[in-house]
Amino acid sequence: GIYGMNFKIMPELNWEEGYFLVWGVFILIAGGLLSYFYKNGW
Repeated sequence: GIYGMNFKIMPELNWEEGYFLVWGVFILIAGGLLSYFYKNGW
């Protein structure tokens, strides 16, 4: 998971909106990959 990555600096721990930003980026990447694969017939 996300919190098992052992980074010393985790922006969402000190920034209130960081958690939502990280999840938003994850969702955008996953959606982009899904649409790419769908359009290329995978």
